Amino acid sequence: MTGNGSISEQARAALGANLAEFTVGEIAVAVKRTLEGAFERVRVRKASADLEAIGLTNAKMALSARRLERAREALEAAASALQASAALNLHEGAYASLEARVFQAAPEDVRLRVLSRLVCAFGGQPESVRLAKLESLIVRLATATFAGATLGGVLVARRADELCVFREPGRAGLPEITLAPGDFAVWDRRFRLGVAPEAGGRIVVRALGASGYAQLRRQLKGVAALPPARAAATLPAFWHESALLAVPPLAHLPGAAAAWGRKCGLCSAEFLW
Repeated sequence: MTGNGSISEQARAALGANLAEFTVGEIAVAVKRTLEGAFERVRVRKASADLEAIGLTNAKMALSARRLERAREALEAAASALQASAALNLHEGAYASLEARVFQAAPEDVRLRVLSRLVCAFGGQPESVRLAKLESLIVRLATATFAGATLGGVLVARRADELCVFREPGRAGLPEITLAPGDFAVWDRRFRLGVAPEAGGRIVVRALGASGYAQLRRQLKGVAALPPARAAATLPAFWHESALLAVPPLAHLPGAAAAWGRKCGLCSAEFLW
């Protein structure tokens, strides 16, 4: 730049050389974005001034954010404490159960948080359930006539003195995927699956289903600790054609290792909680 503030011929030539590398359209887009950024900064400054005029300064908003975060952390801690006191059992991802009486005695916000966690974990849905729907279900759960309800991919029901949450397959059913040796995948947004490299062949993973549950009962004949049929039917089962190879979430059951043999150790399914 020259002494009088104008662009020197050398600088003008350099600028022209740089601009020559871009199309007219690219230059227009860059100019548009620059102008939009300038206008946006003006709008932000004006909005900040308006907020400060009614007492919402940056400092006060930061203080509110810190307080909200403390409240969130306290709610999360209370929800975890409720899960412990209500003896929450995830049953290896087959279904969830907890003591209804203890759950109902907790403050509503804490019950909402626990219910939200369970629906999110067992529902297999891409989006969270709206708070209004959870609140409606919490009200219904507190009534003596509650018989069950579906929400966000789950069935919430009472069994004796327990509140239970089951995966609800829905009309579309549950996914089916094929895994090669060494593969990992997330199934139904509920389980992280794996097949060991030494598995020796491709394996199909799909929900156990009613017919698979019948096979399971035959394989584990006499085992009394099987989960309810409704819950077991939604578990990821590993298949070779129509033969049931293993249901990893149930590998802990008596007789499972003997029934599934080496295949039991080659397949894995970790519940995402």
